[in-house]
Amino acid sequence: MHGRSARRFNRNFPSLLYTTDMGWHTDIRLDGKTAIITGASSGIGKYVAMDLYRRGARVIIPCLSLDEAESAVACIEEEVGGEVMRGEERGKLVIKVMDLSSLSSVRQCAQELLQEEEAIHFLINNAGVFISDETLSKDGYQIHFAVNYLGHFLFTMLLMPLLLKSAPARILNTASDVHYLGKPINLDYIKKANDSALAGYTNSKFAVASFTKELSRKLEGTGVTVYSTHPGIVDTPMSEKFLASYNFFIRTAIKIVAKPVVKTPKEAAETILYCALDDGVAAESGFYYCDCKRKHAASKCEDPKTAKELWDMSVNLLELDQTKLLTVNT
Repeated sequence: MHGRSARRFNRNFPSLLYTTDMGWHTDIRLDGKTAIITGASSGIGKYVAMDLYRRGARVIIPCLSLDEAESAVACIEEEVGGEVMRGEERGKLVIKVMDLSSLSSVRQCAQELLQEEEAIHFLINNAGVFISDETLSKDGYQIHFAVNYLGHFLFTMLLMPLLLKSAPARILNTASDVHYLGKPINLDYIKKANDSALAGYTNSKFAVASFTKELSRKLEGTGVTVYSTHPGIVDTPMSEKFLASYNFFIRTAIKIVAKPVVKTPKEAAETILYCALDDGVAAESGFYYCDCKRKHAASKCEDPKTAKELWDMSVNLLELDQTKLLTVNT
């Protein structure tokens, strides 16, 4: 991947490719590259998809339903319009159906992609839920754990042979600073509905950050790098659900304090794009990023023992073969 980074120019430039508040920019083209983005039907994921599509990438959008996917594609095409970069063409948008709360749906989508795609250069695990009800997934797991972490873990592992074959490739996992409030997850926890949506969400994001660290260790030297990101405090419906988990007074206080730093989904997409496209991070792997800068994840997430325990539990739950997880199919 080649492109110029850290170049400043006017924010009014008619595309997403402006210099960010963090001073980062790249005009890299992605012709011939393939990206998969979960959660691209709205919010942060939609703006990531728009940016990669505008750069010429083949962008695969797995959504919960065909209607949702078709609506997302129509929205992205309309918003991008006839814009092109440097006279080049836009990429291609590809629809897939996948329900992250159903492991059989994840397996089916991954199998289709392995059969249909020749390469995957970017896997962006961005989808997430914050559900206030006491809910279990279709497979009987705590819903935040199932959607925000386990579904993405399975999706990543199933696509790993093609990612390795496509190296250099990058895997990006959307975490959150709330992972600092999370705790390591055990079997007893994941098999019962959580009476606290906040705890369920923070623990799932802890798992995402921990998974990123362990996966990077296992992929060292393969050309596939892994990153976890904190998009910031973002003005989205999920943020409203998150705030609703607090009482009125705490919720009001958070809104007042956070107002100066609240980001739009477009602004929140910047760190994900930075980790996906910047030349400088290509040699880094397993780290946590916020505002286009590397920062420390929770110390417990970076603990090899904790990360390995989560990895082993996930592999066992999914009945995956440890010996074949990180191999290239021939």
